[in-house]
Amino acid sequence: MKRNDKVQIISGQLPPSLRYRLASLIGKEAATFLWNANKRFRLDEPVLRELRAIQHSLQTEIWEIYIPQMIPRDPHFTSYGDASFLGGGAYSNKLLF
Repeated sequence: MKRNDKVQIISGQLPPSLRYRLASLIGKEAATFLWNANKRFRLDEPVLRELRAIQHSLQTEIWEIYIPQMIPRDPHFTSYGDASFLGGGAYSNKLLF
């Protein structure tokens, strides 16, 4: 399937209020096609190893995030560092030190 060509052809025919849904609709169509194709794919050892690692992580680790961490925010501070990793300290604009 040539997804990009299809997007360009169809997007020109849609009203602007529906264009934002086009990518998800084409993705759904491609997923349905692949699901119903009844093809078998052979997974090699590196892929199986990755899938096992993902499954192990999902089963053993706690996957959670606090709501304040999900809200995008502008930074309210400025930091400076020492690229040599030899010095230490901080700089404060408010206190001017």
